[in-house]
Amino acid sequence: MLRESQLQYFDKLVDAYAAVCAFIERVEELETRISQAYIEVSHTQPDFDDLSAILGHAVPAREQVIRKVAWTAQHALSGRAKCVGYKVVQQAGSKYMSPLIRQLEVEGLKSRLAPLENFSRAANKRAPNKRLDALVFDPKSNAVYPIKGCSLSQVRQKSLVVHRKSPHVSLFDPKPRIVTGVEVSTASAATLVYATMVLKSAFPAIEVKPIYFVVDDPGAGWHYQAYSLDGLVLQRLPEKFDPLNKLGEDFLSLDTFPVVANSLDCVREFGDIDSLSRLPQFPMSDALFRLPVDRAARCYMLLNELWKNQRKAPNRIRPMSASALAKQVTRGYGIYYPNDLRRHDLEDCLLRGGLIDRPAFEGNSFALTPRGIARLLLMKRWLAAPSDLEDDEDLRAHILSHVQRQAENWAAYWSGVKV
Repeated sequence: MLRESQLQYFDKLVDAYAAVCAFIERVEELETRISQAYIEVSHTQPDFDDLSAILGHAVPAREQVIRKVAWTAQHALSGRAKCVGYKVVQQAGSKYMSPLIRQLEVEGLKSRLAPLENFSRAANKRAPNKRLDALVFDPKSNAVYPIKGCSLSQVRQKSLVVHRKSPHVSLFDPKPRIVTGVEVSTASAATLVYATMVLKSAFPAIEVKPIYFVVDDPGAGWHYQAYSLDGLVLQRLPEKFDPLNKLGEDFLSLDTFPVVANSLDCVREFGDIDSLSRLPQFPMSDALFRLPVDRAARCYMLLNELWKNQRKAPNRIRPMSASALAKQVTRGYGIYYPNDLRRHDLEDCLLRGGLIDRPAFEGNSFALTPRGIARLLLMKRWLAAPSDLEDDEDLRAHILSHVQRQAENWAAYWSGVKV
């Protein structure tokens, strides 16, 4: 929370600086304060909460859990988590398509025609959620991991036992368990089975391994336990939910399924459970490729593409259409980007957060604000290797010159200069 308040302070300083420097050449005291705030934030190692700050405060609880499941899955499976919160199948007009299939096609896999309409109808009663928490593809083993999960507080508490200090070991399952008596919503498990069926039908040549994660609640820690639900089929799940149950749904015990990973693995490897809160050290040239592709990551990707575009004409506002932005993000980051998610990312997050703005008479187009430039450059430094960091005396040139120029661009634009 401390770094989040520092980020808010940094944003306010940048806004004040941009508002003034559009009309006055230098404001030395503000420049000094911004540089100090920039140094304080950027000289720390970012974690899950830091990189989530771009979403603001109004993040639904369910989305927080989904993002934490995806973040944890990257560590557990040593692969990039994509399709975070994507629908398994969705209807487009009279046709059905699967964002999961589209994502694997982006990865270079060839799909065969799958009966998506039939799958969707079959899943209506058993898998009402129909959104996957994440998808991890391992090209080396030619395996794909559809992922669903829940937080510890969402597990039925009737028989739940936590064994973090002395893990429980079963004769039938030699891997120590840090929680037992885990019972999760059948609707949630059914969604995972539903996704597995769709993927197996479209890609019969690859191995599909469904994994269910139980994670600590957001803000409560980073312990987790992951189960293989391979072999579970929709026919084993109840067709109708029990109306006598207070929560209105049945539950599935995960104790009969093998544990494939848990946070003890992290403790043994790194000696620190909090390492799970930080980004995995994948050998990537661009640090954005180490982020799970959730809403926060997509927002940074959008800002980065706007920044690349803006630098082509630094002395004027350079907007991009929403469709052009989506194409650049898809091409540059290897993701399938559904239109409904793109709209929420641009309008509900970046536009509402003051990081982008809409130039008048430019249709559905967006351009970076001074605040958006400052936040992006801070993030890029945050994720840079130590050898890539500039010296402290270069901070003003690194960030304030760009903030001032963009403030002048917007001031000129709103005074009547054509984009």
